[in-house]
Amino acid sequence: MRQNVKMTDNKIRVGYAQLCCDGDRNHMLLKAEKMIQQLFKEKSEMDILVFPEQFYQVDCCRFSDEPFGEKEYGNYYKFMSQIAASYNVNVVAGSYGVIVGEGDNCEIRNRSIAFDRHGNEIGYYDKIHLFDAFGCRESDTFSPGSALGIFKLDCGCIGVMICYDLRFPEESRAIRLKADMDLLCVPAAFYKPNSYHWDILTKAAAIYNVTPLVAVNQCGDLPNNKGFVGNSRVLDAKGNVLSTLMEDEGTGYSEIDMNHTRSARSENPEINNRRVDLYSHWMK
Repeated sequence: MRQNVKMTDNKIRVGYAQLCCDGDRNHMLLKAEKMIQQLFKEKSEMDILVFPEQFYQVDCCRFSDEPFGEKEYGNYYKFMSQIAASYNVNVVAGSYGVIVGEGDNCEIRNRSIAFDRHGNEIGYYDKIHLFDAFGCRESDTFSPGSALGIFKLDCGCIGVMICYDLRFPEESRAIRLKADMDLLCVPAAFYKPNSYHWDILTKAAAIYNVTPLVAVNQCGDLPNNKGFVGNSRVLDAKGNVLSTLMEDEGTGYSEIDMNHTRSARSENPEINNRRVDLYSHWMK
Protein backbone atom coordinates (compact mmCIF):
# COMPACT_ATOMS: atom_id res chain seq x y z
CA MET A 1 0.00 0.00 0.00
CA ARG A 2 1.38 3.38 -0.93
CA GLN A 3 1.58 6.19 1.59
CA ASN A 4 -1.59 8.26 1.70
CA VAL A 5 -1.29 11.32 -0.54
CA LYS A 6 -3.92 13.99 -1.00
CA MET A 7 -4.06 17.14 -3.08
CA THR A 8 -2.34 19.86 -1.02
CA ASP A 9 -1.09 22.34 -3.63
CA ASN A 10 -4.35 23.30 -5.38
CA LYS A 11 -3.52 20.93 -8.22
CA ILE A 12 -5.28 17.78 -9.36
CA ARG A 13 -2.72 15.28 -10.64
CA VAL A 14 -4.31 13.23 -13.41
CA GLY A 15 -3.11 10.01 -15.01
CA TYR A 16 -4.80 8.25 -17.91
CA ALA A 17 -4.38 5.13 -20.03
CA GLN A 18 -5.25 4.90 -23.72
CA LEU A 19 -5.84 1.29 -24.77
CA CYS A 20 -6.98 -0.69 -27.79
CA CYS A 21 -9.36 -3.58 -27.13
CA ASP A 22 -7.57 -6.31 -29.10
CA GLY A 23 -8.11 -9.47 -27.10
CA ASP A 24 -10.19 -11.27 -24.52
CA ARG A 25 -10.99 -9.87 -21.09
CA ASN A 26 -8.01 -11.40 -19.25
CA HIS A 27 -5.65 -10.11 -21.94
CA MET A 28 -7.02 -6.59 -21.57
CA LEU A 29 -6.66 -6.53 -17.78
CA LEU A 30 -3.08 -7.81 -17.99
CA LYS A 31 -2.24 -5.15 -20.56
CA ALA A 32 -3.86 -2.40 -18.49
CA GLU A 33 -1.99 -3.52 -15.39
CA LYS A 34 1.39 -3.36 -17.15
CA MET A 35 0.63 0.11 -18.46
CA ILE A 36 -0.35 1.38 -15.01
CA GLN A 37 2.77 -0.13 -13.44
CA GLN A 38 4.89 1.79 -15.93
CA LEU A 39 2.94 5.00 -15.41
CA PHE A 40 3.51 4.90 -11.66
CA LYS A 41 7.22 4.27 -12.16
CA GLU A 42 7.31 7.58 -14.01
CA LYS A 43 4.87 9.49 -11.74
CA SER A 44 4.67 8.04 -8.25
CA GLU A 45 1.86 10.23 -6.94
CA MET A 46 -1.50 10.86 -8.57
CA ASP A 47 -4.92 12.04 -7.47
CA ILE A 48 -7.04 10.39 -10.14
CA LEU A 49 -6.59 7.74 -12.83
CA VAL A 50 -8.97 7.49 -15.80
CA PHE A 51 -9.55 4.62 -18.29
CA PRO A 52 -11.39 4.48 -21.65
CA GLU A 53 -14.90 3.25 -22.41
CA GLN A 54 -15.32 -0.51 -23.05
CA PHE A 55 -11.61 -1.33 -23.35
CA TYR A 56 -12.29 -4.51 -21.34
CA GLN A 57 -14.77 -5.82 -23.89
CA VAL A 58 -16.21 -3.81 -26.76
CA ASP A 59 -19.78 -4.50 -27.86
CA CYS A 60 -19.14 -4.01 -31.59
CA CYS A 61 -16.40 -6.67 -31.94
CA ARG A 62 -15.73 -9.95 -30.12
CA PHE A 63 -12.29 -11.56 -29.76
CA SER A 64 -13.39 -14.85 -28.20
CA ASP A 65 -16.52 -16.83 -27.44
CA GLU A 66 -16.88 -14.98 -24.13
CA PRO A 67 -20.44 -13.72 -23.66
CA PHE A 68 -20.74 -9.95 -23.67
CA GLY A 69 -21.19 -8.31 -20.29
CA GLU A 70 -20.30 -9.26 -16.76
CA LYS A 71 -22.26 -9.46 -13.53
CA GLU A 72 -21.82 -6.69 -10.98
CA TYR A 73 -18.77 -7.03 -8.71
CA GLY A 74 -17.03 -9.40 -11.11
CA ASN A 75 -13.43 -9.47 -12.36
CA TYR A 76 -13.44 -5.97 -13.88
CA TYR A 77 -14.86 -4.43 -10.73
CA LYS A 78 -12.33 -6.23 -8.53
CA PHE A 79 -9.44 -5.27 -10.81
CA MET A 80 -10.30 -1.56 -10.71
CA SER A 81 -10.83 -1.60 -6.95
CA GLN A 82 -7.43 -3.26 -6.52
CA ILE A 83 -5.72 -0.71 -8.79
CA ALA A 84 -7.15 2.12 -6.67
CA ALA A 85 -6.05 0.56 -3.37
CA SER A 86 -2.65 -0.66 -4.57
CA TYR A 87 -1.60 2.69 -6.02
CA ASN A 88 -3.48 4.91 -3.57
CA VAL A 89 -5.29 6.72 -6.35
CA ASN A 90 -8.90 7.61 -7.11
CA VAL A 91 -10.09 5.75 -10.21
CA VAL A 92 -12.68 6.50 -12.87
CA ALA A 93 -12.89 2.98 -14.23
CA GLY A 94 -13.62 3.69 -17.90
CA SER A 95 -16.78 1.72 -18.63
CA TYR A 96 -17.84 -1.87 -19.20
CA GLY A 97 -20.95 -3.86 -19.95
CA VAL A 98 -22.49 -4.75 -16.59
CA ILE A 99 -25.38 -7.20 -16.35
CA VAL A 100 -28.05 -6.09 -13.91
CA GLY A 101 -31.25 -7.87 -12.89
CA GLU A 102 -32.29 -11.47 -13.33
CA GLY A 103 -34.35 -13.49 -15.80
CA ASP A 104 -36.78 -11.45 -17.88
CA ASN A 105 -35.67 -8.30 -16.05
CA CYS A 106 -32.02 -8.75 -17.00
CA GLU A 107 -30.36 -5.93 -18.97
CA ILE A 108 -26.90 -4.59 -19.76
CA ARG A 109 -25.73 -1.10 -18.81
CA ASN A 110 -22.68 0.76 -20.11
CA ARG A 111 -21.31 1.60 -16.66
CA SER A 112 -18.48 3.68 -15.25
CA ILE A 113 -17.54 3.25 -11.59
CA ALA A 114 -15.64 5.65 -9.34
CA PHE A 115 -13.38 4.26 -6.61
CA ASP A 116 -11.57 6.11 -3.83
CA ARG A 117 -7.92 5.60 -2.88
CA HIS A 118 -8.83 2.66 -0.65
CA GLY A 119 -10.61 0.80 -3.44
CA ASN A 120 -14.07 1.59 -2.11
CA GLU A 121 -16.81 2.26 -4.64
CA ILE A 122 -18.01 5.86 -4.42
CA GLY A 123 -20.73 5.39 -7.01
CA TYR A 124 -21.43 4.52 -10.61
CA TYR A 125 -22.74 6.18 -13.74
CA ASP A 126 -24.72 4.37 -16.45
CA LYS A 127 -24.41 5.97 -19.89
CA ILE A 128 -27.52 8.04 -20.60
CA HIS A 129 -27.22 8.84 -24.31
CA LEU A 130 -26.80 5.59 -26.26
CA PHE A 131 -24.95 5.76 -29.56
CA ASP A 132 -27.74 5.22 -32.07
CA ALA A 133 -26.11 7.27 -34.83
CA PHE A 134 -23.73 7.03 -37.79
CA GLY A 135 -24.95 3.51 -38.59
CA CYS A 136 -24.52 2.18 -35.04
CA ARG A 137 -27.21 1.07 -32.58
CA GLU A 138 -25.87 0.87 -29.06
CA SER A 139 -29.43 0.44 -27.81
CA ASP A 140 -29.47 -3.04 -29.36
CA THR A 141 -27.05 -4.05 -26.58
CA PHE A 142 -27.48 -1.59 -23.73
CA SER A 143 -30.25 -0.04 -21.69
CA PRO A 144 -29.74 3.64 -20.83
CA GLY A 145 -29.15 5.11 -17.42
CA SER A 146 -30.99 8.12 -16.03
CA ALA A 147 -28.90 9.55 -13.17
CA LEU A 148 -26.05 12.05 -13.52
CA GLY A 149 -22.50 10.96 -12.73
CA ILE A 150 -21.40 13.11 -9.78
CA PHE A 151 -18.77 11.85 -7.34
CA LYS A 152 -17.14 13.53 -4.34
CA LEU A 153 -13.49 12.51 -4.08
CA ASP A 154 -10.71 13.83 -1.89
CA CYS A 155 -9.31 15.77 -4.86
CA GLY A 156 -12.61 17.48 -5.68
CA CYS A 157 -16.05 16.99 -7.16
CA ILE A 158 -15.86 14.89 -10.33
CA GLY A 159 -18.43 14.69 -13.10
CA VAL A 160 -18.49 11.63 -15.38
CA MET A 161 -20.04 11.22 -18.82
CA ILE A 162 -19.36 8.56 -21.46
CA CYS A 163 -18.43 9.26 -25.11
CA TYR A 164 -21.66 10.08 -27.00
CA ASP A 165 -22.87 12.05 -23.97
CA LEU A 166 -20.43 14.76 -25.10
CA ARG A 167 -22.80 15.66 -27.92
CA PHE A 168 -25.51 16.67 -25.43
CA PRO A 169 -24.45 19.87 -23.62
CA GLU A 170 -27.47 19.63 -21.33
CA GLU A 171 -25.84 16.81 -19.38
CA SER A 172 -22.51 18.42 -18.56
CA ARG A 173 -24.22 21.72 -17.78
CA ALA A 174 -26.58 19.93 -15.38
CA ILE A 175 -23.57 18.40 -13.60
CA ARG A 176 -21.87 21.78 -13.35
CA LEU A 177 -25.00 23.39 -11.89
CA LYS A 178 -25.79 20.62 -9.41
CA ALA A 179 -22.28 19.95 -8.18
CA ASP A 180 -20.04 22.89 -9.10
CA MET A 181 -17.67 20.24 -10.45
CA ASP A 182 -13.91 20.62 -10.33
CA LEU A 183 -13.22 18.15 -13.15
CA LEU A 184 -15.20 16.45 -15.90
CA CYS A 185 -14.05 12.94 -16.88
CA VAL A 186 -15.14 11.42 -20.20
CA PRO A 187 -14.22 7.78 -20.90
CA ALA A 188 -14.79 7.15 -24.61
CA ALA A 189 -14.56 4.81 -27.58
CA PHE A 190 -14.86 7.50 -30.25
CA TYR A 191 -14.83 6.29 -33.84
CA LYS A 192 -12.32 7.45 -36.45
CA PRO A 193 -14.59 8.78 -39.21
CA ASN A 194 -15.47 11.78 -37.05
CA SER A 195 -12.11 12.37 -35.42
CA TYR A 196 -12.33 16.14 -35.79
CA HIS A 197 -15.57 16.05 -33.78
CA TRP A 198 -13.58 14.63 -30.85
CA ASP A 199 -11.29 17.65 -30.82
CA ILE A 200 -14.14 20.16 -31.07
CA LEU A 201 -16.51 18.48 -28.59
CA THR A 202 -13.94 18.02 -25.84
CA LYS A 203 -12.75 21.62 -26.11
CA ALA A 204 -16.31 22.94 -26.27
CA ALA A 205 -17.40 21.05 -23.13
CA ALA A 206 -14.45 22.47 -21.19
CA ILE A 207 -15.05 26.00 -22.48
CA TYR A 208 -18.82 26.32 -22.00
CA ASN A 209 -18.63 24.81 -18.51
CA VAL A 210 -15.39 26.67 -17.64
CA THR A 211 -14.23 23.34 -16.23
CA PRO A 212 -11.11 21.19 -16.76
CA LEU A 213 -11.79 18.01 -18.69
CA VAL A 214 -10.09 14.61 -18.98
CA ALA A 215 -11.19 12.74 -22.10
CA VAL A 216 -9.76 9.21 -22.38
CA ASN A 217 -10.37 7.36 -25.62
CA GLN A 218 -9.69 3.96 -27.09
CA CYS A 219 -7.32 3.74 -30.04
CA GLY A 220 -6.46 1.37 -32.85
CA ASP A 221 -8.29 -0.61 -35.53
CA LEU A 222 -10.67 -3.51 -35.01
CA PRO A 223 -11.04 -6.60 -37.23
CA ASN A 224 -14.52 -5.41 -38.28
CA ASN A 225 -13.01 -2.33 -40.00
CA LYS A 226 -14.02 0.03 -37.22
CA GLY A 227 -11.42 2.02 -35.36
CA PHE A 228 -10.96 4.62 -32.64
CA VAL A 229 -9.27 8.01 -32.85
CA GLY A 230 -7.17 7.90 -29.67
CA ASN A 231 -6.01 11.45 -28.90
CA SER A 232 -6.84 11.20 -25.21
CA ARG A 233 -6.26 14.56 -23.57
CA VAL A 234 -6.44 16.81 -20.54
CA LEU A 235 -7.84 20.32 -21.02
CA ASP A 236 -7.90 23.28 -18.67
CA ALA A 237 -10.96 25.41 -17.90
CA LYS A 238 -10.35 27.53 -21.00
CA GLY A 239 -10.14 24.54 -23.34
CA ASN A 240 -6.35 24.62 -23.69
CA VAL A 241 -4.74 21.20 -24.17
CA LEU A 242 -2.43 20.46 -21.24
CA SER A 243 -1.39 17.01 -22.41
CA THR A 244 -2.41 14.60 -25.14
CA LEU A 245 -1.61 11.25 -26.70
CA MET A 246 -1.67 10.43 -30.40
CA GLU A 247 -3.14 7.32 -32.08
CA ASP A 248 -1.18 4.58 -30.28
CA GLU A 249 -1.58 2.97 -26.89
CA GLY A 250 0.08 4.75 -24.02
CA THR A 251 -0.32 6.63 -20.78
CA GLY A 252 -0.42 10.32 -19.99
CA TYR A 253 -0.13 12.63 -17.02
CA SER A 254 -1.07 16.23 -16.34
CA GLU A 255 -1.52 18.61 -13.45
CA ILE A 256 -4.64 20.76 -13.33
CA ASP A 257 -4.17 24.06 -11.51
CA MET A 258 -7.37 24.82 -9.59
CA ASN A 259 -6.25 28.43 -9.07
CA HIS A 260 -6.35 28.76 -12.86
CA THR A 261 -9.87 27.31 -12.87
CA ARG A 262 -11.03 29.83 -10.26
CA SER A 263 -9.44 32.66 -12.24
CA ALA A 264 -11.10 31.51 -15.47
CA ARG A 265 -14.50 31.38 -13.77
CA SER A 266 -13.96 34.84 -12.31
CA GLU A 267 -13.09 36.23 -15.75
CA ASN A 268 -16.06 34.52 -17.36
CA PRO A 269 -18.89 33.97 -14.84
CA GLU A 270 -21.16 32.51 -17.51
CA ILE A 271 -23.07 30.35 -15.04
CA ASN A 272 -24.26 33.53 -13.34
CA ASN A 273 -24.99 35.22 -16.67
CA ARG A 274 -27.45 32.62 -17.91
CA ARG A 275 -31.00 33.76 -18.82
CA VAL A 276 -32.95 30.91 -17.28
CA ASP A 277 -36.11 33.05 -17.39
CA LEU A 278 -35.97 32.86 -21.20
CA TYR A 279 -34.71 29.30 -21.64
CA SER A 280 -37.78 27.78 -19.99
CA HIS A 281 -40.03 29.53 -22.52
CA TRP A 282 -37.87 28.58 -25.50
CA MET A 283 -37.86 24.91 -24.57
CA LYS A 284 -41.64 24.49 -24.28
